[in-house]
Amino acid sequence: MLAQLLRYLRGAFAAPQPTLMIITGDSGSGRSRLLEEVTTRAMLEGMSVARVRAVDADRGEPHAVFLALAVGGLDQTPGLAAAPPGALATLCAYLPQWKERFPAASQLTGMPLRDAFAAMVRAVADERPVILAIDDANRLDPQSLADIPVLLRNTSGLPVIYLPRPRTA
Repeated sequence: MLAQLLRYLRGAFAAPQPTLMIITGDSGSGRSRLLEEVTTRAMLEGMSVARVRAVDADRGEPHAVFLALAVGGLDQTPGLAAAPPGALATLCAYLPQWKERFPAASQLTGMPLRDAFAAMVRAVADERPVILAIDDANRLDPQSLADIPVLLRNTSGLPVIYLPRPRTA
């Protein structure tokens, strides 16, 4: 399963288009472990990875997943500093640690969080392929779930993989 998923990832990056790959399976079948292993190997192969585990509290916070991914690895990726200043300003408004890293941007006018996140992903994907992995994705807030197709559209032509792993009953 791991080797097959890694082949799919490499294939998706060969033709740079955003891709949605969902890890499914029975409860207890090792889906979270598979997600962790795939993203770890992807990092070793030079891909940029942001990985988070959604929690129940996320359901009440619109776009909580974007902030979690921003500090769940996206903040450590090459190319982030090339993001539009307004995008960086938006994240600075939400995340104190970003104000320290981008002090000039923290003084600027931001943009809607969804658009800022997409702009940052585009900047990072210009440098190298990006994987955005979300464990327990079923816990995302409704707005974040609705925005996944928008993010796919807004990262068109770039090597970005959205890799949610929903929990099954």
